[in-house]
Amino acid sequence: MPRYHFHILDGTAVTDETGVVLPGIAEARIEAIQLAGGVLREGMAGHFWHGQPWQLLVSDSPSPTAARAYFVLNFSMVPSSQSRESAITAGYQALAHVLDVPPKR
Repeated sequence: MPRYHFHILDGTAVTDETGVVLPGIAEARIEAIQLAGGVLREGMAGHFWHGQPWQLLVSDSPSPTAARAYFVLNFSMVPSSQSRESAITAGYQALAHVLDVPPKR
């Protein structure tokens, strides 16, 4: 089984030197989303809330610069001028794309 490393890049780098052995890319996607949610929930992405975008790079290496990226989650906070419903729909579509879930109808 492959080892996946989850690196956070937000102007600085929080590297994952250990990684996690997972059965496949689908499980790595779920792990990445859970990790990103935890980072946001715990307030560890302080710069994010002040307009600094950040990325969660999922790779095959403990070094984000020497890695082959499996995928990258890009996060940015933009003050919304759109309706709450359209913002929720856009968020669901972005999440569904990462998880390869059929579009919600």
